[in-house]
Amino acid sequence: MVPNPCDMARPARHAIELSGEERSELERIARAEKRPWREVQRARIVLYAAGGMTDVEIAARLDTSAGIVGRWRRRFFEERLQGLRD
Repeated sequence: MVPNPCDMARPARHAIELSGEERSELERIARAEKRPWREVQRARIVLYAAGGMTDVEIAARLDTSAGIVGRWRRRFFEERLQGLRD
């Protein structure tokens, strides 16, 4: 039996914990129908990361790469909401 890559993923180096205000703002962005797709995607990445998902799991759920997920996780960890802007 081949192991599932999600089961082999190492723990994230940049664990995300959100304040209530950050969570509210990210949820608002993630639900927005008229926001640019990339902003919605970044908000979802951070919300899933805060929920304890690995980069590989998030990437599979959002149809992107683990590298992209890791980049936005790191930027949020270092710069908070400002880090998600272009």
